[in-house]
Amino acid sequence: MVDVPSPGQRVNLEVESHNGKTILEGIVLHPAARAHITLKLANGYNASYPLESIRSVSIIGEHNPTPATQQEGIESSTDLPRIRILHTGGTIASKVDYATGAVIARFEPEELVASLPELATIAQIEAVKLGNMFSDDIRPQHWNAIVQASKKAFDDGCDGVVVTHGTDTLHITSAAVGLAWAGRGGKSPGTIAFVGSQRSSDRGSSDAAENLLCAVHWAANAPKPTGTIGDSTVVVMHAGPHDGSCAVLPGTGARKMHSSRRDAFHPVNCEQLGQVHIDNGTLTHTLNARYSDVLASETHRPTTERPDAYEIGVRIAQFSAGPWLHAEHIEAVVQSGVQAIVVHGTGLGHL
Repeated sequence: MVDVPSPGQRVNLEVESHNGKTILEGIVLHPAARAHITLKLANGYNASYPLESIRSVSIIGEHNPTPATQQEGIESSTDLPRIRILHTGGTIASKVDYATGAVIARFEPEELVASLPELATIAQIEAVKLGNMFSDDIRPQHWNAIVQASKKAFDDGCDGVVVTHGTDTLHITSAAVGLAWAGRGGKSPGTIAFVGSQRSSDRGSSDAAENLLCAVHWAANAPKPTGTIGDSTVVVMHAGPHDGSCAVLPGTGARKMHSSRRDAFHPVNCEQLGQVHIDNGTLTHTLNARYSDVLASETHRPTTERPDAYEIGVRIAQFSAGPWLHAEHIEAVVQSGVQAIVVHGTGLGHL
């Protein structure tokens, strides 16, 4: 059994596996499992091996993290639109801590522009950190916080809002916020763009930077919402598996359809509103033909002055119709005191 190196040490490992012997170099992280060694490789990926497969360990140095540099102020033209970024969590605008392997939030405005200097050419960036949580933990009280923070941004004179969010429930939050602004026949004062990333920022295939650039561009340059086509909130994520374009989807009509693909989000029973394109660092956007027609019409709704708030005490049970759903299941839940039951039916809503 080899001596286990300490986290933070840079090592060479000789590993014996079914593929033969392999030599790896990386920074030792806290082990992902008992009796394992976990490395942060140069390509950003983590690799874990059981101790019994390790033939030798050579310590070649200590990891020396890059010291924090003095952040310079944001230098954006005052002629550019004002965009406020509301951070709730997820991997957008985060960076990897190579000493621990964890992705940590780096969300001060100066740090954002330092990592994505192109942002300063698109808009005057302001940032508010609402939280740093997994999207699975988002609840109605968090929807209310986002709604109120977006209202404050518009009251303060911002032209648009970008909400960074974990992707698993991003489409649920975008719909909830959209309905809070437009559910009673109104519309939001400006664009509210939700954005996330499918791949963490430490991976070479990360979509974080491009998604954020596209979301800020749309919030800064897109037409004002009409409220009639689900555009009070939008979801801005990769349009395909490759870089170059991000799809802009109605916030009340999008759904995450894949766990890891960059283009995981798709419109459901509706169409894209448009796309944002990046070509050699230049951002442009195009509008869907139907959305262009809606914008050209005179059916725009009035701007909502006081968006709705969600009742955080409401309890709603959800069931999926199928061979294992029985009447006694629903009856038992009714007895628990829920205020509503939602059944995801089969076919045309059969139960």
